[in-house]
Amino acid sequence: MNPNKKEIKRVFDKISHDFSQTRKHPWPEVVDFIEKGRKTNFSLDLGCGNGRHMKELIKKSERVIGVDFSKKMLKKSKREILLSGYSKDSFELVQGDITDLPFNNQVFDIVICIATLHHIPSSKKREECLNEIHRVLKKNGRTLISVWSIEHNEFEGKREEVRKNNFDYFVDWKSDGFKEKRFYHIFNRENFSNLLNKTDFTVKEIKLSSGNYYAELNS
Repeated sequence: MNPNKKEIKRVFDKISHDFSQTRKHPWPEVVDFIEKGRKTNFSLDLGCGNGRHMKELIKKSERVIGVDFSKKMLKKSKREILLSGYSKDSFELVQGDITDLPFNNQVFDIVICIATLHHIPSSKKREECLNEIHRVLKKNGRTLISVWSIEHNEFEGKREEVRKNNFDYFVDWKSDGFKEKRFYHIFNRENFSNLLNKTDFTVKEIKLSSGNYYAELNS
């Protein structure tokens, strides 16, 4: 199976309801990153899904923008944020491509991209995504990127297969009445570091936590 953007979008639109039901809580690593920063004007969540991390950003930002290519995910995000009691004026949702962002240069104080970069199906496009984040981030801005690591328990007994496929992998999503395959590009520390070093970011820290690599970057 050859992954492409259109197919990946179709899958996420189809699984949006069940996906949202299983992603109710923000990840503690993301909460820690947001909370340790100062109050900001503008924050950006790329691949915002159902908005679980946007709600954390809203607590620390005057305005938060969430971007996702799945229209159905964005509808889930709007509903979840409003049901949590946040004002409609505190956030905005944009359907868009995270490799070609519709924003001016140096707009955002914070950008997070959580469990999203690994769904981009080419190394060139993954690098473009990071370059776009750098472009829209203010000078001295902060970024947190997370990707699935090969050390995750999901890959127990499968790591050699993942390596043979150049770290590209499909994971089954099973629900009542249907099954879909989700594309991932899996990372080890070396290939994640190599990707980050191709950009103009300063890499503050890369850490492994709960089967994911987290990179804290400065512009």
